[in-house]
Amino acid sequence: MAGIHVKHWIEGGRRVLRILGTFDGEAARDLLDQLRCDRGGDIVIDVALVRDFDEVGVAALARLVEGSRHRRIALRGLSAHQLRILRYLGAALSDVTAETEP
Repeated sequence: MAGIHVKHWIEGGRRVLRILGTFDGEAARDLLDQLRCDRGGDIVIDVALVRDFDEVGVAALARLVEGSRHRRIALRGLSAHQLRILRYLGAALSDVTAETEP
């Protein structure tokens, strides 16, 4: 994926995707395409180590969470600013979880 590296592991029965690098529009599209093709279970997307996280990336995560009808997607490591953007974009906060590391 352009600009990002994704590490995968299983934690508590959920797949965790830790995103590293620059999360821009192109990286967001690549991640969305990958997750739309994935038919697995619940997912945690950890963005705590993202170096640059632009608003297009946050908007893409909002669309992903809104469109996840068959599985729960939790977001970990979001800043207060990113949570405000998600709220502004209309992401249901019951679907968005700003988890901290266990």
